[in-house]
Amino acid sequence: MDSLPSLCKDIFPDSKICKEIKMKRNKTTNIVVNTIAPFFKNEIISDVKTNNFTLIIDEITDVSIKKSLIVLVRYFKDGRVVDRILAVIKVEDASAEALFVSIKHILDTQSVPYKNLIALAADNASTMMRRKNGVQAKLRELVPNLYVQGCLCHSLHLCSSAATKELPSVVEQFVRNIYAYFAHSTKRILELGECQVFVNEKPHKMLYPSQTRWLSLKWSRIPSSTYASELVLSYLKGWQQDLYEEMFNKLRPNIMIYGRS
Repeated sequence: MDSLPSLCKDIFPDSKICKEIKMKRNKTTNIVVNTIAPFFKNEIISDVKTNNFTLIIDEITDVSIKKSLIVLVRYFKDGRVVDRILAVIKVEDASAEALFVSIKHILDTQSVPYKNLIALAADNASTMMRRKNGVQAKLRELVPNLYVQGCLCHSLHLCSSAATKELPSVVEQFVRNIYAYFAHSTKRILELGECQVFVNEKPHKMLYPSQTRWLSLKWSRIPSSTYASELVLSYLKGWQQDLYEEMFNKLRPNIMIYGRS
């Protein structure tokens, strides 16, 4: 922000408004925090006071290892569905009771009527979705007809993770070995790129097949026509002999079928 005013003056030299801009980071922060933010917050509060809305909540942990509860509202306005951030709450206690109290405090302090709350969306963690004493159960004590929607992506990931356990263990290890070999070597990635061009494959960024990253095994799957082909293994230089033989020997039809689109 320190350089934006001078940049605007250079880009729009004939603008009187740009010539009069005098703003650095401190002034900008104060304007956003003390003027713009309260205006939009009041607008959101006014909207949920007069419209039915859905609460969408989720916990996050930032880079400073501090937990926060994100509270969003979804409602219908001006002919379309809108999502707005209602609050970001710092939480020390992530229990269902503490999260419920925090949510209730927001609604109560802003005098938002509970009758306008028609649905709740959250992940499938027991803290949120437990039938007894979960956040959804406590909110249903206030709103008996509350519709609760768990995270479908989370459910799909759990199902998919369980399904992959039925695959031969060598399949996932094969994917991990391919990733480990290429991921941290610029030279190998460049050579792999040449292979992609040669076989007319679209460049594909490898992802680490992590259990905590949704469906990552799918996205880190190695297309058999490129990465896991005999052509690639023969083309690339510098393979350790034992690793090369291990990878090459695993390129059998009953294994490669799992890597096909």
